[in-house]
Amino acid sequence: MTDAREIYSAINEIAPFASAESWDNVGILVDCGNKTDRVLLALDATAEVVEEAIRLACGIIVTHHPVIFSPLKRLSPDMPSFKAVQNGISIISAHTNFDIAPLGVNTNLADIVGLKNYRLRAGGFGCIGELHAENGTALADAVASKFGLETIVFADAGREINTVAVFSGSGADLENLAAEGCDAVVTGDLKHHDALDALQLGLTVVAAGHYETEAPAMQLLCGYLESRIPTAEFVVSETSHSPIGHIRVK
Repeated sequence: MTDAREIYSAINEIAPFASAESWDNVGILVDCGNKTDRVLLALDATAEVVEEAIRLACGIIVTHHPVIFSPLKRLSPDMPSFKAVQNGISIISAHTNFDIAPLGVNTNLADIVGLKNYRLRAGGFGCIGELHAENGTALADAVASKFGLETIVFADAGREINTVAVFSGSGADLENLAAEGCDAVVTGDLKHHDALDALQLGLTVVAAGHYETEAPAMQLLCGYLESRIPTAEFVVSETSHSPIGHIRVK
């Protein structure tokens, strides 16, 4: 058996909650004061994930994205946090503190992409390492293969690539990454105007998806918690999925 405070303490050892950004909302966000022998991990505490926790008799959910982020103006039965409380399920969220951790989202992404000799950037947001590709198209193909994607979004600056940054999710600071000598960035999201800015900076950007670049780290966290708290079973959600779909059109 375990409880939210024991899990909080275990996560705090590798990703201190005090290191989260000031705008973030992390920690025990739904506290039912319960003990459980099964814990569910997911990127988001969606309605489907809460239902999965109920079905699997998981008394605690650990997420990356905060289940409560903006100020709540109302509560209703269709809200995941409301349903969690109704069923006595606590929720812990480790967001930007887990992004920047040495054993965290960005280092996990660097390993998946195949960066060599990489380092965490100052502040921990993103990693920079070595990865060769002839151009942006070749890099995009390689990243798509790593994630098993049939489609991928990218902006090709048309130059040889040797130094690559990875930046999970969204909000990569392109100008600073270019100044740090990066030829390309692998990230989650890419907006139109950011793509224009990147090309002006001579920076190739490959966007593999917000969910896709972050979700694998939940398996990493699951393995850590299993080793740290052997008195409970930790499972990664099977219902968690990206809210964004892709379709090939003829």
